Parts: sequence; structure tokens; C-alpha cells
Amino acid sequence: MISPSFENQICEMFDSFCKRVSKNYAIDLDRASDSRKKHDSGEPVDYFLELLGCEDNYPSDSFVLYTDGYACVVKSERLYKAAF
Repeated sequence: MISPSFENQICEMFDSFCKRVSKNYAIDLDRASDSRKKHDSGEPVDYFLELLGCEDNYPSDSFVLYTDGYACVVKSERLYKAAF
């Protein structure tokens, strides 16, 4: 049978352990938040996608309509055919 003083000692050790774990968890959350803020640039995603690559534009991919001496570039073949 466990003596009352030993049982109290175990409860105090468990209480101390729980407080220590909670404190360390809060510190880890603060560190993660600081790290996230430090590395978060706040730039929109489109900006980063523009840095990764670009779309190639070839003259053969578009159609040109000439009206009144002005050139109008049309990218859709369906729209180009609709003009005639």
C-alpha cells in the first residue's frame, strides 16, 4: 500500500511535469509563429508563379486581322473564323 506522503509526492511530480510540458509547448508554438512570420513574404502567389516560368508566344499561334490599316491579333482560331 502506498503511503499518503508518497502519493502526494507522485502527484506533485506529475503536476510539475504537466506544467513543464505545457510551458515548452507554448514556447514551441511561439517559435513556430515567429519563424512563419519571418519567412512569410506576403507576396501574392501569382508573383511567384511568374518567377517560375513564362508562356512562350509564337507568331504562328495567333491570327492577325487587318482593319482600317490597323492590325488586330486574335489568339482564338474560332474567333478569327467568325470575323469572316
